[in-house]
Amino acid sequence: MKWFKHETNAHADAKLKKLRMRYGLEGVGLYWYCLELIGQSVEPHNLTFELEHDAEIIASDVNIHIDRVQEMMRYMVDLRLFEQNGGIVTCLKMAVRADEYTQKAIRKQNESGECPDMLRITSRQAPDKVPSNRKKERIERPHLFDAFWDVWPKKVDKKKALAAFKKLNDADQQRAIADCGARYAGTEKRFIPNPSTYLNGERWNDERVGHGGACDLPYGAGGI
Repeated sequence: MKWFKHETNAHADAKLKKLRMRYGLEGVGLYWYCLELIGQSVEPHNLTFELEHDAEIIASDVNIHIDRVQEMMRYMVDLRLFEQNGGIVTCLKMAVRADEYTQKAIRKQNESGECPDMLRITSRQAPDKVPSNRKKERIERPHLFDAFWDVWPKKVDKKKALAAFKKLNDADQQRAIADCGARYAGTEKRFIPNPSTYLNGERWNDERVGHGGACDLPYGAGGI
């Protein structure tokens, strides 16, 4: 990824304000630095949106003590500026803020039936955390619904949306997250379906007509 969209009033975002109130510009700077690290590793063959650098490397790069870096990162996860699963930090919402080249790569994988590997379950997980019967037991990842809800531009009937989201398999959940931003960019809210309608109808499979850009993100005007 060569660039990602960063709106000029991102500083007014409520969650970024909380981060700034607690850690000052040091915390905000660390947030944007981590987004750059994630973005620079995103390629058509790597759509995990994963922060591959660990706290020790980041601390050395930005000249901040490792304990403080870890503390700030935990707070950013608590604010849902990032997701964390099995020790892996991701920012799935960057998918709707990606450059056009990356957006095309995501759409291409969606159209081919291949889900963007936006959250990689790897061998780093402990064996006892892997379900013994994959057909009957699904790995619960509630933060994926949080990621969907954050990027959905018309927030109504959250309980119905959550119930519809849980019915989807992991691949379709991630397709929905990647699709909705570009599909409803610039669309008036009255023409946007309720989230449960979108999910139950699997509308990420519908033909997309005349859409560009990305939908509003959850953190006010521009926080990813």
